Amino acid sequence: MDLDLTGRHALVCGASEGIGRAAAHELALLGADVTLLAR
Repeated sequence: MDLDLTGRHALVCGASEGIGRAAAHELALLGADVTLLAR
């Protein structure tokens, strides 16, 4: 992806493994502040 998410916030549910974890990692690399939710 070619997005600049600096200054944006993302809430990722199911972030302990699988696609949730990968999505959270990618969002962080793109500059978003990420909040993770897991069991």
